[in-house]
Amino acid sequence: MRQEKQGAPRAAATGKGSGGDGGDNPYGDVRNHGEGRGLSAAPRDGTAPGDDLALALDELVPSLDATTYPDGVRQVLAAIRRGDTYQLNLTSRFTARRPGMDAAAFLLRLWQQRPTPFAAYLHAGRHRILSLSPERFLRVGGGEVLAQPIKGTRSFDPATTSPGERARLEAALRADPKEHAELSMVVDLLRNDISATCAYDSVRVPRHCATFAVGPLIQMCSDVTGTLRDGTTCLDLLRHAFPGGSVTGCPKPRTMSLIERIEPHPRDVYCGSLVAVAGPRDMDSSIAIRTAMYDTTTGLLHLYAGSGLTVDSDPEGEYRETVDKTSAFRKETA
Repeated sequence: MRQEKQGAPRAAATGKGSGGDGGDNPYGDVRNHGEGRGLSAAPRDGTAPGDDLALALDELVPSLDATTYPDGVRQVLAAIRRGDTYQLNLTSRFTARRPGMDAAAFLLRLWQQRPTPFAAYLHAGRHRILSLSPERFLRVGGGEVLAQPIKGTRSFDPATTSPGERARLEAALRADPKEHAELSMVVDLLRNDISATCAYDSVRVPRHCATFAVGPLIQMCSDVTGTLRDGTTCLDLLRHAFPGGSVTGCPKPRTMSLIERIEPHPRDVYCGSLVAVAGPRDMDSSIAIRTAMYDTTTGLLHLYAGSGLTVDSDPEGEYRETVDKTSAFRKETA
């Protein structure tokens, strides 16, 4: 969530965050959800929108680079050994200079190439928020709560990877002890967070360490469910559970303090949540990962990417994962 100080933000959702079954994607098949709501999926002149806006990796300047990000990872590993944290999500901000960019066209082009379950575009004053998030934070329908944290990433080429090879990659991700431990810790944190507003003994984990793909990234997620107590609302749930544990760490307050000291950049809306409320006990929300902010005054586009760190993390490998995650805004066009 982000409170706008310059009037109400204007928003358009470009995907549909359904929670239905969609084959191997626990979020449903976003490719079948049709055109973006509020954005035109087919320009009138027949050209591909944003064709001249493709980002190249070498124009992205990171706040934590190939040297300083691994150094930050080592600081986190030292904190883990001291017992200050068990898992921490360390992020970097990547900045490109794009004066006069059509942010809506840029996001729409990327979404057409790679639909994601929780893509969104928000217009708030001079700022544009572009989100290609694959991750649900909390959904409430008729008082029934669903959280779907994501942890673990593997890259693959959808055009050349055979079904058998993809299945092997997914199995390897599920079997990875570091990734499994990381997701398990976040699941435990979420169980505790939603228990504050859910009925006694209603919190369950019906699915753990499932895999699905968004574009060239295979991800692993779990389902955490519960039932809101009588007299509580979805906003009560948000107040107790925000920010999401998958993008902070465990234990949450102490880990957030470590993040504040190690990261040299503000996260702004990144790693927050975009929330749609339909009623006191009905809402859906995303974790604002794969999310960028564009300033129409300065012409600066800020992308953000992070990696979850545990005691088994490899500093250089974690930096490579953050770079891989910027591909949501680069695709093959880089």
